[in-house]
Amino acid sequence: MPSFDHNTTITPATQNDYDSLCACDPYAQTHPERRKEIAHAIDTKTCFVAQKDDLIVGYIISDRVFYGQPFIWSLMVHPQYRNEGIGAVLMHYIEAHTSGEKLFTSTNQSNLPMQHLCEKLGFTQSGIIENLDEGDPEIVYFKRLAGREAK
Repeated sequence: MPSFDHNTTITPATQNDYDSLCACDPYAQTHPERRKEIAHAIDTKTCFVAQKDDLIVGYIISDRVFYGQPFIWSLMVHPQYRNEGIGAVLMHYIEAHTSGEKLFTSTNQSNLPMQHLCEKLGFTQSGIIENLDEGDPEIVYFKRLAGREAK
């Protein structure tokens, strides 16, 4: 069980975590499709949870469905625990546990906190996808993982 700061641990999500994951995600509370995405990520072992003081405070979903490349699909930190570095801890976990030399993620143009996090962690913009969310383009980010060989 990796530990990144004095009291945050990252572990693979289990079915027992499902309700807590949905509770920490405001979007999941009103959108059934997000709850289905979380359940699928748990089933496919692509979801990892951040726990602080034995409470689930966030999650990250990452797989290789994006053109065969590692891609972070979702990063969520419970609103009560934002700005404590938990998002960065989750992103670093994926970087450390993914194979290959590249890592991708994306966020809406309106999501300034995620854009700032990506830039802070060394991601660079790699393109824009229009028409996913009307009037709010998706910005794709890329990071070359140092010391890695292509797989």
